[in-house]
Amino acid sequence: MFWPFRSRVVAQPETRSSPPLEEPGDSALIRRARQRDGEAFGILYERYLERVYRYIAYRTANTVVAEDLTSEVFLNAWKSIERYEDRGYAFSTWLLRLAHNEVTDYYRTRRNDTSLPETDVHVSHLPGPDDFAELKDDQVALLRAVRQLPDEWRQVILLRFVEGLPFDEIAVIVGKSSGACRVIQHRALARLRELLPREEKVREVSSIAQS
Repeated sequence: MFWPFRSRVVAQPETRSSPPLEEPGDSALIRRARQRDGEAFGILYERYLERVYRYIAYRTANTVVAEDLTSEVFLNAWKSIERYEDRGYAFSTWLLRLAHNEVTDYYRTRRNDTSLPETDVHVSHLPGPDDFAELKDDQVALLRAVRQLPDEWRQVILLRFVEGLPFDEIAVIVGKSSGACRVIQHRALARLRELLPREEKVREVSSIAQS
């Protein structure tokens, strides 16, 4: 989509001549990236760009802002890759934690609308348990209801059902305990069940008004 180091003061990371990458796994790529191997980091970038961008785009509902913050996430990841520690979580979880921090900082200095976009999410393809699947009958109504949730609840719903992450990784990203994230999901789903009938009524009224 876009390379995060372009059109910025910081130049594209310097690369060192190295043998071809034989192992495509994250661990091998991270080891090379720690040695300032730009090619290895570029592969990680391509591998996780869409996931990081999608998370930020949901949170900001602004394409330009999402691209800019995504660039910042990968730039920060490149700068701090030597300090990355494998603590049993996927590398993407670390990146999403950086993304979470970027979005938090963005809204700390700007009081913009934090609503979610209504048309960019393909709810019918979202993974998740049966209790959430029951809420998927109408995509637009579901997204409208999700927009009415507190931001913290939206984050958990996004990470759980759009990204399909387990609670322990969600906890790392949002800075809460796994148990707290479970409670948030329970409350969010309960609230969505309350909101969806209301959304249906609103749509029926709108339909009658337009007829």
